[in-house]
Amino acid sequence: VDLCIRGDTADYVPQSHKSQHRGKSRTIVLGPRALEIVKRRMPMNVEARIFPTYNPNSYREAVSRAAEKAGVPHWHPHMCRHAGCTKVAAEFGIDTASHVVGHSGVNTTARYDHSRTEDARRAMREVG
Repeated sequence: VDLCIRGDTADYVPQSHKSQHRGKSRTIVLGPRALEIVKRRMPMNVEARIFPTYNPNSYREAVSRAAEKAGVPHWHPHMCRHAGCTKVAAEFGIDTASHVVGHSGVNTTARYDHSRTEDARRAMREVG
């Protein structure tokens, strides 16, 4: 089973992911808004896949082309991941952000955590 609904959230366990060859497991927790979108897409056949396999490069290229066509400065899908991770780190802490994005440890996630810079900025305002 790829998806286990738990009230207003769900756990998505992909059948494959980039760290499985290292013996790592991956659980992606979907919040209420994401779960509502997924529910609308759920197939009647319980064996069907909700999240189709896609080529990450073609997805990135399509988004980049659309951004360019819309006159948006250089943009790529990873920027959404970075912004989301930064927000989660600021609101819930680096450990939670690390789990949300699937990092093995907080060292990788630390580059997304801008809250320490903001804490330093507040401190320097006070200190002078």
